[in-house]
Amino acid sequence: LPSILRLGQSYLDSARLPRLVQPFLQRMSMQTGETANLSVLDGQDVVYLLRSNAPRVLSIGYHTGARIPAHCVSAGFAILSTYTRPELERWVEGHDFSRFTPQTITKPDAFMELVESARNLGYWMTDQFINVGMSGVAVPLLDRKGHCHGALSMTYQREIYPPEAAQKKLLPALQDTAEVLRSII
Repeated sequence: LPSILRLGQSYLDSARLPRLVQPFLQRMSMQTGETANLSVLDGQDVVYLLRSNAPRVLSIGYHTGARIPAHCVSAGFAILSTYTRPELERWVEGHDFSRFTPQTITKPDAFMELVESARNLGYWMTDQFINVGMSGVAVPLLDRKGHCHGALSMTYQREIYPPEAAQKKLLPALQDTAEVLRSII
C-alpha cells in the first residue's frame, strides 16, 4: 500500500494538469470563500485530483484522492455531459446507481435525462445526492478543441447556499475559471 500511495503522489506531483490548475483554484477559493476542486472520471467514479481549501477554519468537501460514485456529485454530471449519447449509454450500462440519500438519482433513464440537461446548461448542480445538507456545482474543464479534461467544482453547505445563491455566487467563478483555463490546457 505505501508504494501505491507514493506512486499516486508522484503522479500528482508531476502531472501537468494539476500544476496548471492549482493557482486558478486558489484564486477562486479566495474570491468565493469556498473550497474548489479539480476532478476526473476514472471508470465509474469521480477522483478528486486537486483541492484548494477555502480561507476558513473548517473546509468541507472531498480530499485529494477521494473516489466518489459519479452519479452522486456535480463533477460526474459535468464530465459525463461531454460524452456522446452512445458513450453515455455504455457508461450507464456498467454503473451501479446506489442510493446514498433520498435525493440520490438511482434510475438510469432519469440520470441520463439529467446529464442531457447538464449538457444543455454547460454546468450541473447536485442537491444532497450523497450527503444530506451538502450540495455541489461543477463545470466541465474543456480545452480549445472541446475535449474534456475533467471538472472544476465546489461542494458547499446547502443551508448557506440554496440553489439560487450558489448559481449566483459560485457558478460564475467556476465558469470564468474554466474559460480562462480553456486556452491554457
